[in-house]
Amino acid sequence: MLFLMTVALTMTILVATRTWNPWPQARTEIVQWWENFTALSDPDPKWSVRIGGAPDIAAVMTTGHVVVHTRGFLTGHDPADGRVIWDEEVQWALPAYDVVVARLRPANPDAVAAPTSGFVVLDPSDGDVLWADDAAQAVWAFADAIVDLTCDDGGGCRLRARNHQTDSERWSLTVPGEVRPIRGPNPALAGTRDPAEWFAEAAAGTPDPVPDLFGLEVDGRVYIVDTFRPEYIREVVPPNGQTRVAVANDRYLYVQARPGPAGCVYRVEAFNYQTAAPEWSRDGYSLDTASGAGCEQRRQPLGRDGQLVVNTSDGHPRLVLAQQRDDSVPKWVGESGEHILAVDSELAVILGADRQTLRLVDLQRAERPTIWTYKTGFDPEAALLGERLIIRDADKATLLVVSRTGTVTHLRVSTKSSIIGYGPTGLILASGRKVGLHPFGPVT
Repeated sequence: MLFLMTVALTMTILVATRTWNPWPQARTEIVQWWENFTALSDPDPKWSVRIGGAPDIAAVMTTGHVVVHTRGFLTGHDPADGRVIWDEEVQWALPAYDVVVARLRPANPDAVAAPTSGFVVLDPSDGDVLWADDAAQAVWAFADAIVDLTCDDGGGCRLRARNHQTDSERWSLTVPGEVRPIRGPNPALAGTRDPAEWFAEAAAGTPDPVPDLFGLEVDGRVYIVDTFRPEYIREVVPPNGQTRVAVANDRYLYVQARPGPAGCVYRVEAFNYQTAAPEWSRDGYSLDTASGAGCEQRRQPLGRDGQLVVNTSDGHPRLVLAQQRDDSVPKWVGESGEHILAVDSELAVILGADRQTLRLVDLQRAERPTIWTYKTGFDPEAALLGERLIIRDADKATLLVVSRTGTVTHLRVSTKSSIIGYGPTGLILASGRKVGLHPFGPVT
């Protein structure tokens, strides 16, 4: 006790006489420790900033600018250093490559006749309004067009596709008034869901092109629009309460799930969207739509780009083309215990039964389809994004971005942060209120 009192007295005298002051060094070490503790990744991002709250949606735009929406505020960040160069108060925002579709927050909502209608299209480089629409009640942002839905008081509705930079129409057509309940930003369509579900939020700001078939869903009924011709095709009504309707490529599907003696009993039927003629059907095909003892189908079928991810009772996963014929064989059949992590029209990422080995499979090759393998920790996640493959290894806290063939590494970092957005030139990490940009580029 005497020793401790002597040391404390000595330190007090040294600090009081300004002979020695430990606090600057201690403060520097504390700050350095906190920076390391809250670091987004190792190595660090090109830049990182703190924002007003947990991000809702973010994207790297074609201009290189980063846009982030959080707590009703949309901010545009300089690609060089992350500083905020513009901001807007919005109700929601949908980034889409070279523009951002948003609904601005009115200064006085009570003075606005229809505060839930309309949108503006913003330039991500400076936040300027490129064009606006006050009447649309629903809007979808796609890579190549902005599609909106407008319904008049008489009961008629119109679906329009418009160019990003201008409000010029690419096409416009009349759809049944029954779609009137569809409202808001990016309402769900009767399609399929990507098996890379873990990446859905990050991918929201960099959407796919307009699908060839639009499935507008209201109360289980699906109204099919051919966006290529374009024309309204038909209304599809499920035959019973145990059937879900989905659209994939140029087929619409009846996905059935009903309780059986040993679990759910599955069946899938595919129909020609133009003629409604049956094309193929299979018993025992589960598309992961059902759950619970009643086999309620609360989820969309698994699949992407016309590839349906199928599970069967024999434990062998398979990929089935939605536009196949009745006598067609599956596009790919895996071994028992394998899982399909990601897929598009050309490639599939397969996790082996050991839960550590990833295989990149070329679906166009009949022989030797595996073009790349990679060893990870347990239960990695993967996503196919245009020209790149993203692998998230939570077990080893590693994030890897490679080319579609696996031959070029674009990014490799150690991180436990979340991916909240990406774009053609990089991806965005976040932890709490801190966000940072990692550009893509060859790594030696």
